[in-house]
Amino acid sequence: MPAALPRPARIEWYFDFISPYSYLQFHVLKRKGLFQAGTGCEVILKPIVFGGLLDHWKQRGPAEIPPKRVWTYRLCQWLAYEHQIPLTMPSTHPFNSLPLLRLCVFLGPTPETVERLFQFVWRDGYTPTEPQHQARWADLLCEMQVASPELIHQDSVKIRLRQNFDDAVGLQLFGVPSAVVHHHPGRNTNIDDKSDNKSEGSAVVPPKVFFGFDATTMMLAYLAGDSFFVGPESPDDSERLDRLPQAHRKGVAKL
Repeated sequence: MPAALPRPARIEWYFDFISPYSYLQFHVLKRKGLFQAGTGCEVILKPIVFGGLLDHWKQRGPAEIPPKRVWTYRLCQWLAYEHQIPLTMPSTHPFNSLPLLRLCVFLGPTPETVERLFQFVWRDGYTPTEPQHQARWADLLCEMQVASPELIHQDSVKIRLRQNFDDAVGLQLFGVPSAVVHHHPGRNTNIDDKSDNKSEGSAVVPPKVFFGFDATTMMLAYLAGDSFFVGPESPDDSERLDRLPQAHRKGVAKL
């Protein structure tokens, strides 16, 4: 295990407005200052279609399993309360988040834009396609200075959104939110360390993926160079876990 990991060069944060966990993690990362300028680490916000990842990996989303759907909503309400994040469940869920994703790409996924679009759903309780919310949706487009609703459906927007999805699949992402940490070769991991000193003999570190709201503290610890990830006493066994063989597959055994 290396004594120090290369310092992060950029973080790609993949999300979908349909995901309450994405909304919650966005707030936590914002409070931690991750989206502020001057951290020495570029954060790129990348909206993607979560349903596309589910289809790609042939898995069901939490809202497609009735008891898990209810539990997900209850847990998200608790997490919002625990972290003091305002949360209002939208009138329907799941809902079609594609207009929000396209609007985000059209405007440019800045932290300010992403936060406002999250607020539309998870603070104010609106969705972009429900008939009773169309006036609110029109107000949002006006607020964001979108001259015509058709602008968000142009081919350039669709292509960019598709590219984000292809990037996610290439990184083997399977859900949202997912944070992917990319590194400068040979720089200290601690994101608070602004020095340009390079560690001698540092190896190239592949991107590190942190999936889900429950991995938020793990990612922040990684960025801070926590001893779990570095040093001779590190318990991190990722390299072996990457190659861990399967002894059983679902459906093989009979009850």
